[in-house]
Amino acid sequence: MSDSNSQTESVQGLTTGRSGYALDMNETITPTLDRLESHLPPVTRRIFKLNRRIATAGVNAAAGATKAVCFATQEVTKRATTGLSTVRGQAESAADRVGSTAKSGVKEVVGQAKAQANATLDTLEDETISLLDDANEAVGDEPSGAYETWTKAELYERAQELDIEGRSSMNKSQLITALRSD
Repeated sequence: MSDSNSQTESVQGLTTGRSGYALDMNETITPTLDRLESHLPPVTRRIFKLNRRIATAGVNAAAGATKAVCFATQEVTKRATTGLSTVRGQAESAADRVGSTAKSGVKEVVGQAKAQANATLDTLEDETISLLDDANEAVGDEPSGAYETWTKAELYERAQELDIEGRSSMNKSQLITALRSD
């Protein structure tokens, strides 16, 4: 069996060999990609390696953002649980006194519940804003990925930053070539 046939079977094995979508990166995909990469010509191998690194960076960034969201959610949940425990305790205390002061006890609990709910909402909003600000900082304004995914305007702007001569008369393909050679 030739190398190209075994490469095709390996790749086909990834897409058709298992049922479901939960593939283990370390046991299945990474060794298969390593084998495929080792059979590529030098230039293609380097492009392939770069794309794998870009994909890994994207996965790592997404994992970091997911961890940040989980942490923020846990903090808000802790505060909400504490708030609920406080309100419950206050409600039980007020219920013991309700026999003699039913009207004032009910008003007290409602006011405290509203205050605690507002405090929880304020905390949730603050944590959410902070998390979104951090996520926006992490993403940044620069386009990412291969130049082929950029718009011509983004490529032209980058060519301006690098002071590439003749950029105004270049098409998208020429801009990509010029950016890569700079």
